[in-house]
Amino acid sequence: FPGELTVTRDQYANWFQLIKDAGFNSIRLYTLHFPHFYEVLDSFNLANPHNPLFFFQGVWLEEEFDGFYGNLFFLTDAFTQEIEENVDCVHGNRIIEPRLGKAWGTYQTDVSRWNMGYIIGREVHPGEVLLTNAINSSHTSFFGDHFAIEDVLPTEAWVVSRLDHLVGYEYRGYGTQRPVSFSS
Repeated sequence: FPGELTVTRDQYANWFQLIKDAGFNSIRLYTLHFPHFYEVLDSFNLANPHNPLFFFQGVWLEEEFDGFYGNLFFLTDAFTQEIEENVDCVHGNRIIEPRLGKAWGTYQTDVSRWNMGYIIGREVHPGEVLLTNAINSSHTSFFGDHFAIEDVLPTEAWVVSRLDHLVGYEYRGYGTQRPVSFSS
């Protein structure tokens, strides 16, 4: 399940082989996994250089956050941190202190060459969209360094701003860009 992160190295290695044997070449992650996921993936791909297993890194948008009652703009700072952590971890450049219910550890294996893109967010509930649009009615456009959108609902402008931040963060820090998408 997406939120179950207690998988062993051997389980990951077995799953990667089963995925390849089934004919797939990529997987989607809903959220950041513990460092050993990325270490095992890197080892698996180095052992299979002509047939690697690619991944799409998901960046989870929290649903249960103190003070959050549905306005997505309230989550901007926390989601920005989550985006940056994920990008750094994919590039093997982050230490995350232990935390409850989320992956943590020392991310030092750069698996970015196997990353096909980022899928940020989660299924946003209709009530969140309605409340976000009502509270932030003046936010009907966004003009960033990589993406721009105008004459849209505030929720759409917010999503585009987060995608722009991810692309800019990875480019400034690592000199590369990947496709991005929002899950909803």
